[in-house]
Amino acid sequence: MRRTRMVLWFSVFLLASFGARVDAAEVWIDLLPATDPSKHRVEGMWTKTSEGLATNAVTGSRILLPIKPAGEYDFKVAFTRRTGRHSVGLFFVAGGKQAAYEVDAWGQHLAGIQDIKGQPITANPTRVPNQTLENGRKYTAEVRVRRDKVEVLLDDKLLTTHRTNGSDLSLSNLWRLPDQQSLGLGAWESETIFHSVAVRR
Repeated sequence: MRRTRMVLWFSVFLLASFGARVDAAEVWIDLLPATDPSKHRVEGMWTKTSEGLATNAVTGSRILLPIKPAGEYDFKVAFTRRTGRHSVGLFFVAGGKQAAYEVDAWGQHLAGIQDIKGQPITANPTRVPNQTLENGRKYTAEVRVRRDKVEVLLDDKLLTTHRTNGSDLSLSNLWRLPDQQSLGLGAWESETIFHSVAVRR
């Protein structure tokens, strides 16, 4: 039984490593080993360190993750913003549409999902105020994608739920990614390190 579980986990890991679609395994997949900054970076300088995946403080720093999720899944990261005062973002896909979950956004300490019907966090119903990140503190952020909704959490606390099949979602041009079916990470003018990055079906 133990050997079977190990084989299953390793098979799923290989799928993630090659950017394959993950459709069946109910396990957490660690995406950091398969993420190559030289291949997957979109903007900013990204490096791997003993602490995780790090980016410098540049406008719209972002990186693709080598996985294309299908259906329902959870996407969870642990991160520390070291400098700056702007948002850290998780880019996700729901119903074939890409969008962002951001924390401490728009210089107004907002959290939420953007864009919804073309509207950013400042103007859509997922807006959550008073979500200020403390530099040097470690946080967890999570997106839970379901057939009829998207939930976002900070430190395991539910911040907001958006009822959607994904059709009203889009990713702002400020964060545009070359692959609109992949997950990604971003940090706006803030040196940030992502200690862990994982997906679970």
